[in-house]
Amino acid sequence: MEESEVASTVHRGAFDQVGETYGALLEWIMENGYQIVGLGEGTYLTDPDKTPPQELITEFCFPVKKQ
Repeated sequence: MEESEVASTVHRGAFDQVGETYGALLEWIMENGYQIVGLGEGTYLTDPDKTPPQELITEFCFPVKKQ
């Protein structure tokens, strides 16, 4: 497996409310001189079938490289 650098953040709350968290991550990437070099992904860290929406925890990450 090839090593890569990623930028990530964690969102707590309903998935339909991730916009601010997602936007903050993209802003951090740009402001810190990185560029996105692949597809991002979101991973539930809690089970959406068993967790109330306001308590969901989701990690978002993008592969990045320094510009």
